[in-house]
Amino acid sequence: MAMMRNEISITVCLLLCGMLFVSTSVAETAVGLETPPPGRISAANKRKLRPMIDAAAKRHGVDRDLVHAVIAAESGYNPAAVSRAGAIGLMQVMPATAADYGVRAAGELFAPETNVNVGTRHLKRLITKYRSVGQAIAAYNAGEDVARLWLSYCFSQEPEEYFTKVGYRQTRAYLDKVLTSRAQYPDIYSEHD
Repeated sequence: MAMMRNEISITVCLLLCGMLFVSTSVAETAVGLETPPPGRISAANKRKLRPMIDAAAKRHGVDRDLVHAVIAAESGYNPAAVSRAGAIGLMQVMPATAADYGVRAAGELFAPETNVNVGTRHLKRLITKYRSVGQAIAAYNAGEDVARLWLSYCFSQEPEEYFTKVGYRQTRAYLDKVLTSRAQYPDIYSEHD
């Protein structure tokens, strides 16, 4: 059993290392985009990607400021970003989620347009399902099962109550970061940056 677990761990590590190698080359060649250091927002990528992101938001009926806020929080506009959990690209889309939207190969998620289209469609589905941007953002970050559990603890549909029920500190911080960034979008992401 331990041998099998080690083999699985090695396989996952090799898979992620392979994705990291592929992601770096994809980011460097995709529309001349840069790979910023972790935790930093790439202003150059933001400028180059803005028209495509805005078009995807409009096409899928999602507030563009929200899409930009999610991208800033998830990847800092780094199309080569890969999380420890295996989420990929600008909107940190999980390969299983992408498969729900017709993307079969995880490597396709490193392409900015594919990633933003899938991420924005998923965000739209969550907003429609939960009828609340805050709950949709929590589900985007922590997963739908966990977000549904938190919702079951609420006695009302008030957003303030829901936020107090979010059980993950990281998700509460993520909610705050995304919603604050969305509110400040016109100032932070103006054409003059």
